[in-house]
Amino acid sequence: MKNCGKCGVLLELSSFKDSSLASGYGNYCNACKKINNRKSRNRHSKSDTVSKHPLNKSKISGLRGPSFTNTELSSYEIGKSYEIEYTNLQNKKSKRIVYIESISQNSNSFRAYCHSKEYVLTFRADRSKILRIY
Repeated sequence: MKNCGKCGVLLELSSFKDSSLASGYGNYCNACKKINNRKSRNRHSKSDTVSKHPLNKSKISGLRGPSFTNTELSSYEIGKSYEIEYTNLQNKKSKRIVYIESISQNSNSFRAYCHSKEYVLTFRADRSKILRIY
């Protein structure tokens, strides 16, 4: 017998079996794990992933307007810093200082260290506008 760490119910040990763990038993009962997995799946539902797919233009068609600046990827050089204005998927603009680490011609994007977020991010060139070169 064992208490579930999630629901607190005293259950048989067989209710905690998990072959992916070294001990073979988890801290939560299998019923609680199923509930948690369902919540996780709902958060990352198919509708979210389909709407972000580049071929599904239904959700992003309205965002293609004057807010996107169509800066060419060839304007960026690896090893240089730029101040950019970036427009995200929600059409919100932000100014950032970035250091270009790599460029991907296939996806029209570049990976850069963002000084405001303090880590490396991927930016789409067609959603960025160069304000200044350092």
